[in-house]
Amino acid sequence: MPPNHPTTDAARRTVGELRTALHRVDDRVLVGGTAATGLDTDRAMNRDLMMITPVLLIAIVGAGVAAVARRAAVPHRAAPRTMLYTPGPSPARRITRRLTADPHLWTTRT
Repeated sequence: MPPNHPTTDAARRTVGELRTALHRVDDRVLVGGTAATGLDTDRAMNRDLMMITPVLLIAIVGAGVAAVARRAAVPHRAAPRTMLYTPGPSPARRITRRLTADPHLWTTRT
């Protein structure tokens, strides 16, 4: 790359030196151009990355801890058992009955 290319370290140092020198003269002076835009973009991206990454990690780990705590706090309930049997002389007829305490919840399929 040529030494005056906008993405070189020398160009970025020059932008920093220009901004420092010009801010001493007047705070409203802005330094622009390709090198300055690239430098500002990189600084903003690095700042955002350093701010967002810990927040995302805390959110993900917090959700995982909450899920484990919720799972540990709720007792495990087994799925209701079903029993298939063939009553009477006709093997084609099947009755499925849920084993519950309430006979009104029993279901019959023919």
